[in-house]
Amino acid sequence: MKRGKNSSSSDSATLSKKQKEQLKGKLLELKESVLEAIAFKMKHAVDRSNECESLIKGDDAEVAEKQRSSNAILQEIDMLKARLNFVERALYKVRCGTYGYCEETEECIGFERLWAVPWARFSVSVQEKRERRLRDFRGSRRASM
Repeated sequence: MKRGKNSSSSDSATLSKKQKEQLKGKLLELKESVLEAIAFKMKHAVDRSNECESLIKGDDAEVAEKQRSSNAILQEIDMLKARLNFVERALYKVRCGTYGYCEETEECIGFERLWAVPWARFSVSVQEKRERRLRDFRGSRRASM
């Protein structure tokens, strides 16, 4: 891996051991809070499903609202699971010694970015380019429909 060649001054230094420990601690705290949130939402979803027989009772508006509420809980659980995957991937990279480096350019991501988004996989410039390409792609797909 060719680490050390950097384009921005904020990313110019490799993370110190202290910074890596701080970020690892933050990731572990995030993992715990996400697991707690998933457990809470799952319990809430189970409680809602226990009321399942009442889902078909009531007028159409009541049934639709109950279904919307159940779907919202399931979507929240999916988002939390995705966040957990990001955090676990970052913790894996900590164990492997590759945490803090852009997966595309292998440049150091920088402490400030990682403190804000500890599961970040890309440097700011790479992330911006990726988002711009995605926006352009979505725009061109809409234009072609």
